[in-house]
Amino acid sequence: LRQVIVDEAGTTQEPEALCPLTLAKDAERIVLVGDYRQLRPVVKNRDASALGLGRSLFERLATRSEAAVADGNELEVQPSGPPRRPLPSRAELTRPAFDHLDEVGSGRLDARAMRPFADFTGFDGADEEWEAEYQGLCCDLGRDPADGIDFEAFRRAVEDESEEGCHCSDEELRELAGLPAEVDIVEEMPLQRPASVLLRQQYRMHPSMNRFPSQQFYGGQVGDDISTMQRPAGLLVHPRTHSRCATLFWCSPPSFREEVQEVASREASTRSKANSQEAERCAQLAVALVLRAGPRSVAVLSWYNAQVADLRQR
Repeated sequence: LRQVIVDEAGTTQEPEALCPLTLAKDAERIVLVGDYRQLRPVVKNRDASALGLGRSLFERLATRSEAAVADGNELEVQPSGPPRRPLPSRAELTRPAFDHLDEVGSGRLDARAMRPFADFTGFDGADEEWEAEYQGLCCDLGRDPADGIDFEAFRRAVEDESEEGCHCSDEELRELAGLPAEVDIVEEMPLQRPASVLLRQQYRMHPSMNRFPSQQFYGGQVGDDISTMQRPAGLLVHPRTHSRCATLFWCSPPSFREEVQEVASREASTRSKANSQEAERCAQLAVALVLRAGPRSVAVLSWYNAQVADLRQR
């Protein structure tokens, strides 16, 4: 697996984003795709959100990278995973190899326990032949075959480089112990900050509709493809200047009171909010737009189910 792509990473809680990354530890490239400026992770628990769960991994890395670019500094990125341990000594390899052979944990290796070691070191005789060979090995190591080979005798056997010895290299001891092969340590490439790439061209809306979000959220960096000029410019007109305006904000006056639903209903749960006067004004605007653009071109969005239920009644 060479590459991992996490889509909608801006709306994904960090633990969720880390799941595929943890399963792909050997990936050469990780790409997080999303936009934390549009919609952040939905976290209902306020304490969890305040403690950072409401901030995605995408946002955390992107904002750090953007800040480093703005300051003209390199972002220090720590290597992932635990720190590298020094290579184990032969003693640290010999003990696991002995324990791996000593399946019953007796601290002694009889002929049966030593048979895998014999096969590993090149012995290819029958069981009867191995019994005789084991007797001779115990004699050479100064051990009684009835007592078996203890760790010290085993250590001397694998260290013996003579023709009669059973010398094992570090790699062979590691394999004998069932340990993973040691990865060669190579000089690490200098770490670079994660690149934050902004898609600078949009294809979805008329340039007049793109102007506000581009300026407000992206510093005017999001441009328009030429095909967007063929899209409708919109019907909204500013009430004072009478000029076309793709985006309008209307603030409710203080007399428009918000109500909190205390009892759950079929349409909304408890603590859902609604504003009847605001719903009335919104319905009037929606009807006016429908008469000009048609019902398929108008949508009314609300964050609260209680407000949606109020709007539907109008």
